[in-house]
Amino acid sequence: MIYKLIKTKSSPDKRILDQRREVYILEFGYEECESDLYDLWSFHYGLVDESDGHDPKIAGSVRMIISNEHGFPYEKIPNISYSIPSHVVEKRGVSSEISRLIVSSENRKMRTVLYELFKVIYQESKIQGISVWFMVAEPKLMKTLKRVGINFKAVSDAFFFRGERCIYYASVEIIEQDMLNKNPKMSDYFLNNLPEMFHPEKSTREMQE
Repeated sequence: MIYKLIKTKSSPDKRILDQRREVYILEFGYEECESDLYDLWSFHYGLVDESDGHDPKIAGSVRMIISNEHGFPYEKIPNISYSIPSHVVEKRGVSSEISRLIVSSENRKMRTVLYELFKVIYQESKIQGISVWFMVAEPKLMKTLKRVGINFKAVSDAFFFRGERCIYYASVEIIEQDMLNKNPKMSDYFLNNLPEMFHPEKSTREMQE
């Protein structure tokens, strides 16, 4: 597959809004949720599948909400308790929430689009100085990500919101170090085309080699 990245800030590309409508409303039957207040405080990313030159489609999309005066969506979920470690709370100004993660139905069995979206989020986080990610997600998604070194920790019990969900957080630094030590191929993939000034120290891997 050949993917072209579309990126906007504060307002998602129309193709991303169309995908949200197609998946959330038409496929899953959720209430209208193509856009909300947090779009204004987000980086928006979409992957366009250019392998079909006649009708290129959005293969996947996601947004990264940055710290803002309104807080994060996970904090607004009613009747849900969570416990965030103090050292993570202290990094609120350099935290973000990953949300509106969508992979088109044609690409869900393949992990390529999912990993490509997290690669984009990782690289943007390094450039923007983001060190902590929050996410409300299904436990099975977290298991899929953990297999390649993208390890989130749950800070809430499971609850039901459009399926089983938990609130999670992850350290960008720990993720990149885990990849360096345990999954060098995925590390190289995540670092590809990222300016070297944002690369983590490679001394640990070099000692192993």
